[in-house]
Amino acid sequence: MGMGLQPLLAFLVLAEGCSRALCLVLPLNGDWRTGYNNVTVELSSPVLYAVDRARASARVHAIPPECPPLRQRSVCSANQIRKTQTSFGWEFAPAFPTMGIW
Repeated sequence: MGMGLQPLLAFLVLAEGCSRALCLVLPLNGDWRTGYNNVTVELSSPVLYAVDRARASARVHAIPPECPPLRQRSVCSANQIRKTQTSFGWEFAPAFPTMGIW
């Protein structure tokens, strides 16, 4: 069974930023100490990230398509993030952009 992290997940160990994962598998082996260890996981919205990236890149040049056709009822700026594009919707499927750990 595959394991990994969704994009835009900050993985903090012992209150220090160890990694910013972008669709990568992150092994949990490292310098663990005896005693108290703190692991914090922070998730960010892939939709908001994609919109922010689209706004930032529009200052230099637009990356088409900015939004899919209305009949698709999907999310704009899906091409701004490294994520399965189908999670942003198709003509026959709803938009369910996921985030999490699997």
